[in-house]
Parts: sequence; structure tokens; C-alpha cells
Amino acid sequence: MHSHYIAEFFNTISSIPVALAGILWMRLSLQNHYGISFGLAGLGLFVVGIGSVAFHGTLMRWGQVM
Repeated sequence: MHSHYIAEFFNTISSIPVALAGILWMRLSLQNHYGISFGLAGLGLFVVGIGSVAFHGTLMRWGQVM
């Protein structure tokens, strides 16, 4: 599939579930009182997913740095 708005379409779409898994992980760890370290790990996974979306979606310098 080709899009004029997204540079690498399937890589961008496949990174979205990573970000969603990070949000779910963070939410469940805070609800079940697993500790702050598990919540921060979920936040880290979310940041990696969003960074991957920015990188593959734009292929610009700011997306690569993120």
C-alpha cells in the first residue's frame, strides 16, 4: 500500500500496537500496584512505539532522533 502522507506505511502501522501495549502495561501495573518500576517499563515501551511511529512515518531528522 502507498500513501503520500506516511513514508513507510506498514512499518508505521505495525508500531502502533507496541505503543498501545505500553499504555496497557502501564495502566495494569498501576491498577494492580506492581510498583513504579513496572509502570516506568510500560512508559518506556510506549515511548519506543511512538518514536518508531515518528521515525517510520516521517523519515525526517526529528523522527530519527526521537
